Amino acid sequence: TSAASVLTISKAFSAERLQVFVLGAGATVTFGYGAVDSVCPEWWGAVADGTTDCAAAIVAANNAHDNVSFSNGVYAVSPIKVTGFGKTWRGVNGRSNVTGTARTILRAITSTSQNTVLQHYGQWCVFEDIEFDGNAKTSFVVALTQSTLGTKFLRCSFNYPTPTTGICLRNTSTNAANIATVVVPGISASVQGASVIASQCSFIGATGAGVALAGYYAEGTN
Repeated sequence: TSAASVLTISKAFSAERLQVFVLGAGATVTFGYGAVDSVCPEWWGAVADGTTDCAAAIVAANNAHDNVSFSNGVYAVSPIKVTGFGKTWRGVNGRSNVTGTARTILRAITSTSQNTVLQHYGQWCVFEDIEFDGNAKTSFVVALTQSTLGTKFLRCSFNYPTPTTGICLRNTSTNAANIATVVVPGISASVQGASVIASQCSFIGATGAGVALAGYYAEGTN
């Protein structure tokens, strides 16, 4: 499509995990109700090869539909900045401490240091079975900003922020509706809250002995 245009797909659509959209700057794709159950970033050019920068493709997929489906493999990413309400990202076996080679990993690119793997603005979003890997290059592996009410991480891993100073999961939401305070290694103490649920998640590579996160609710095995 040309720049700044909108491609709207209103009929049933399906495709393999290959690039099908080539967009000009500012162009977008939208799907009508029932056209697809989910989209995958490969349609916008992502390649889970550990080298190709997939950030722009992931953002495009997130903007196009409420449900984003990832394959197993390593998606190299520059900082992903997304906004959304009621979004769901689903991967494959996001717990890095679970055996098996089939796993979805979003990993900071190796060429330079960066602030985050994912910076998320939004409410009532769910991230399932994804490993977020800071590759020892990110200040925060995942940063939640503004109002993050209802955000859930299910069976995810937050791994390897910058050594010594890095944080696995940081919540800087301005929503003051705190629901819990727990102590988890690698979680930023400088938070204000909004209910963020992390169920059956793991935090690896943080150097702190444990800091309090207001508004973080831990359930299951963390």
